[in-house]
Amino acid sequence: MNEIWNINHKNQLEGWKLKRLEEVIDLKYGESLPENNRIRGEVPVYGSNGIVGYHNQALVKGPGIIVGRKGTVGAVNWSNKDFFPIDTTYYIELKNSEINLKWVYYLVSSVKLDRLNAATGVPGLNRGDAASLLVLFPPKKEQQEIASILQSIDNTIIKAKELIEKYKMIKQGLMHDLFARGVDENGNPHTEFKNSELGIVPKVWKVKKMISSSADKVNAVQTGPFGAQLHSYDYVDTGVPLILIKNIIDGKIVDYDIPYITEKKANSLSRYRLKEGDIVFSRVADVGRAAVAEKKHEGWLISGQMLRVRLNNSSVSNLFMKYFIESKTFQDTLRKRLLGSTRDSINTTILENMPIAIPSREEQSWIASTLLAVDKKIQSEQNYSRKLTKIKTGLMQDLLTGKVRVKVE
Repeated sequence: MNEIWNINHKNQLEGWKLKRLEEVIDLKYGESLPENNRIRGEVPVYGSNGIVGYHNQALVKGPGIIVGRKGTVGAVNWSNKDFFPIDTTYYIELKNSEINLKWVYYLVSSVKLDRLNAATGVPGLNRGDAASLLVLFPPKKEQQEIASILQSIDNTIIKAKELIEKYKMIKQGLMHDLFARGVDENGNPHTEFKNSELGIVPKVWKVKKMISSSADKVNAVQTGPFGAQLHSYDYVDTGVPLILIKNIIDGKIVDYDIPYITEKKANSLSRYRLKEGDIVFSRVADVGRAAVAEKKHEGWLISGQMLRVRLNNSSVSNLFMKYFIESKTFQDTLRKRLLGSTRDSINTTILENMPIAIPSREEQSWIASTLLAVDKKIQSEQNYSRKLTKIKTGLMQDLLTGKVRVKVE
């Protein structure tokens, strides 16, 4: 392979040297370590896509770089500490003291080694193909400065992700408390409780079947269209979005990688189209994902993987009910009704007859707004993390190719 990977501009790269990867690094094979042979310890065990367990003995002294050889081909991971790479991976050893290991990590992360898998047609990363890549290497001090800049962004991304996990834990704790004990008019937990189909709930809460809280008893819960109702020729590049399970993420409807069908076909399936405030609910596989349709989702269709719940807005807040559906109280009750099934799936009858808790509208509003406030913090940090990742991607392209040069003291 004679293509120079990291050069696509006309800058004069003074001091940069053209080398094949094999001249400066060695891709070493990991070793077999079946799960039942691992002894409890603090040494991370790396598979092709990251940490897969822990062991009491390292194979490689850290810090180090692990590259996916089989499975997730070309995935690149960094370990700050001693580690054990298993036999689906390579690990990298430097051959040259003039090379900065962290710079190599960012370089190899950018090379897109997975394309070598596709090029060979063999399910795995060929060491020879990877080693033969031509790369321009800057002087070591410039490598160090580039690595330092990218590491600084990585550290900020890590902090953002840690905040996301912190807020998710806070939300989980709040949901447990709010749906177990509720909150009275003074903002305190209820003190009197009763038994119900949902378990123990505050005494003042009503427990009803889902169907009894619907604005339309006949059409309370609607399953999406079955496969026979949609054909390959109904799908188009742009049209009416069709919501799949993968389009429900973190309690929201997202249009990433969403399929579209023609407006004509969508009109013939009008009973499956959404209105603002509808609750979309996954009915197969990962049962129980839920999201509330916003104004922008009006007219979108649910797929056969989904159920649509349309409630009576005068007595039940859609946002409260979305959170209640996500709660352990509801999910545990739902799981009990799925016992004996060969796979997780629900139908309209099961969902229509599911018990739901109905506090006063004021309490519903308080619970929903409390959880929404945490969700907004999570969303804000997720947006920030995505923005940083985009910035990092651009910087990697500029710095690792020399398109933008760094100043070295």
